[in-house]
Amino acid sequence: MNLRKFARSIEAQAEQAQSAADAERILRSVLDFAAAHGITYRWTPTVVLTSVLALIAAGCSVLMPHEQGYAAFFALLTVLTPAVAWKFRRTSLVKPARTLYRVSVYEHNQMTLHAENSAERWAQLKARFVDFRRGDEDQVIDRWGKGCIAAGDKRYSCELYRFQYVDVRKVTETVFVASSNSYETRTKTVRETRYRSGLIMPFPRAGRIMMSTSGIKPYRHAWRTGSPSFDSLFTVTAEDQFNAAKILQPAVLGCLKRTAQLADVALEIRDGVLCLSHSNNDWLTMQREVTLENPWGVLEAVRSPEELRYREVLRTLMPLFQFNDDNFEQVAQ
Repeated sequence: MNLRKFARSIEAQAEQAQSAADAERILRSVLDFAAAHGITYRWTPTVVLTSVLALIAAGCSVLMPHEQGYAAFFALLTVLTPAVAWKFRRTSLVKPARTLYRVSVYEHNQMTLHAENSAERWAQLKARFVDFRRGDEDQVIDRWGKGCIAAGDKRYSCELYRFQYVDVRKVTETVFVASSNSYETRTKTVRETRYRSGLIMPFPRAGRIMMSTSGIKPYRHAWRTGSPSFDSLFTVTAEDQFNAAKILQPAVLGCLKRTAQLADVALEIRDGVLCLSHSNNDWLTMQREVTLENPWGVLEAVRSPEELRYREVLRTLMPLFQFNDDNFEQVAQ
């Protein structure tokens, strides 16, 4: 079996893997293949094709001097062919490696992830939380799943998501028109796709309160904590000032200030559910790079997967749960 066919076979197996043990078993077959055949693509076909294209380009240039477009076309193919071949071959080795590593990472982080887009889930969240009312079109939850973390003898579950939306705005600009030798004012529509990542989890009977680093004020009562460092970071509004005072204890202020390291943070508690969102890069993204060109490296990564950042943020929020009405008696399901 040549390397290309083997890589496709491994990719198919990787898509079926359910656990780190499955990933390690598949990688064992990769190591066996590497020991017997090596994992190095043969560049001979690409070199031959590139050489032929170069000769055609040179021939066109000499034999058809008045038709330089042909020579330019084949010269462009000569340049692009190695680049396309390299990209294709690299992808065929990186994709199955990342799939196998992802299985291990999700298992280690006690997480499941659904790849399908969900406009329906966005509509449900929009009806509940202010942060999902962003955007002018194409709003969708394009990545979502479940995660959990232990705190002492309690186990807290959360929903993880990435929210995608498009902002639409009109831009007016003045341009010079050569045909009329004059300036004209033109308006064009600009669409910008944006993303927000976040988590949603139970927070029993805490009323309604919003803490935002961008000044969002959905509720009627403004609240200041008396902590200059906190009040300079967050705008707080609530339906009930008593609830705001009860939740925003000194220990909670400390953990919330650490979440402000994320960009454009919005933390809303509404009717027993907490939603923390931000505009940083997706915190479900794996940072480690892997490729089957180094199967031992992939096996090592599978055996010692990284921790995704959502768990670090979730641990940061743990002091907040000491001040819900159940006082740690409620375990999130």
